[in-house]
Amino acid sequence: MSARLLNAVEVKSDLYAMAQSDGYFMLLDGNITKGDVPVTLWQYDASSMAVDNYAGGVIRPTENLVTEPGRWIRQDNFPANTTGKRQETYSGTTNSSGVYSVVYATAFPVVPNVQYNIGNGGTNKETIILTASTVNGFTVLVQARTDIIGLLPTYSPVNSRNVDVIVTAK
Repeated sequence: MSARLLNAVEVKSDLYAMAQSDGYFMLLDGNITKGDVPVTLWQYDASSMAVDNYAGGVIRPTENLVTEPGRWIRQDNFPANTTGKRQETYSGTTNSSGVYSVVYATAFPVVPNVQYNIGNGGTNKETIILTASTVNGFTVLVQARTDIIGLLPTYSPVNSRNVDVIVTAK
C-alpha cells in the first residue's frame, strides 16, 4: 500500500479553488468559516464528472470547465458520523423563563431534526418541549408540574436546568 499525503483547507471555497492529482485527500475544516461545520474528509477523483453539489458530497473545482473531469468527493466514513449528514450537539442551561435557545452559526438548508432532553439533576415532574425550530435555530422550554388535588396541574418555568440537544440535518 502506498502512502497518501493528507492536508487540510479551512473552508469549502478553498476546495473549489484547487484541483489535485487522483486519489489526493484533503480535510475540510469548515463551510463558510473554519469550524462552522464538523470536519469532513474529501478525496480528489480525476475521472469524476459528477454534478457539483456540495451538500451531496461533490465539489467541481472552478478551474475545471463543466466538460472536464475531476471532482472532490466527500468520504462519508469520516468522522464517526457515517450518515454524511451534518450533526451538531449543544448543551446549556435554561434561563429564568425556563428557556434554552440556540442560533446556528450556519443555517440548515431545511428545518433539521432536533432531539432534546433534560440533563443531570432533572426530576420526574419536569417536562421539556420544543417550542420553536427553524433552519436558523431552536428553542426548548423546561417546566415543573405541580399537582394540586382536585385541580388541574400547573406548570412553572425551571431556571438553570441542564439541557442537551442533538441537531441532525434531514
